[in-house]
Amino acid sequence: MIAADGMTLLAANVAILMSAIVQRGTGVGFAMVAVPLLAVFAPVFVPAPMLVVALVLSLAMIREGQGDIVRLEVSQLCIFIAVGTIGGGVLLASAPAQVMDLAFAAVILAGVAASLFMRAPGLTRESLAIGGVLTGVIGTASGIHGPPLALLYQAQPAEKTRATMSVVFTLAYTMSLTVLGLAGLFDTSDLISAAWLLPGMVAGWFLADPVRALAGPTVLRVAMLSIAAGDGGALLIRGIG
Repeated sequence: MIAADGMTLLAANVAILMSAIVQRGTGVGFAMVAVPLLAVFAPVFVPAPMLVVALVLSLAMIREGQGDIVRLEVSQLCIFIAVGTIGGGVLLASAPAQVMDLAFAAVILAGVAASLFMRAPGLTRESLAIGGVLTGVIGTASGIHGPPLALLYQAQPAEKTRATMSVVFTLAYTMSLTVLGLAGLFDTSDLISAAWLLPGMVAGWFLADPVRALAGPTVLRVAMLSIAAGDGGALLIRGIG
């Protein structure tokens, strides 16, 4: 297991709990919440252990929403995500920690800004290609696959987004973990570390329905973006310092 004290494990599980609620409520946002919080309070869990937990959550969501999956969009996206994943693995293997802090911050803040101020593009082959490549590069390098996909799907029906994105994220996480393994950045110790985060994921799963019913998807989206923006700013300050 990656070395972590009790407070670090608690902070990490709280981050995973919050992320699971957002992901199951909106279909995207797990990593946009989890990575900034983990990078600040429990960086030992980024990216591989967090990706393992996210993979488990996505597999569960596929089972839950399999009737709403749009398979054509999944197949097109995943081809381009595979291309971007290779570039992300090269970037992660070669960049120093300070550069990665700045890269994480830039990705998070750009994703927040895009979600707030840009109109969702139509789901054409071209937009799916661009979104897929960016998802692969950014997701493998930082663990955050969501921003390009959140922008693409922000105007789509919630049921379609949750189900379709679950399949896309499952394949993207699997590709990223494969590349990390080939780069020597993912091994059995990361699997053990991921197991310590499962209580937060399970709690978030069961809390998602009542939170979604009480708050609604708009409130969850605002919460996701607020958390991501705040922690993106913290990473930016740390990277500059």
